[in-house]
Amino acid sequence: MNNLGLHAVSDVRIGKHIDLVVEASSPEEAKTVAAHAARQLLANPVMETFEVEVV
Repeated sequence: MNNLGLHAVSDVRIGKHIDLVVEASSPEEAKTVAAHAARQLLANPVMETFEVEVV
């Protein structure tokens, strides 16, 4: 960013956002299922981290 003259920008983050619709009996179960899916298939643990939010 400095090389582009954007001195006010101190952090850049590029990522992806994935929404899952999960059928579960509780928000905790939905979060567990989503986290399992992320670990197994959606996130590359070498380059990525993930967080799960139930809404």
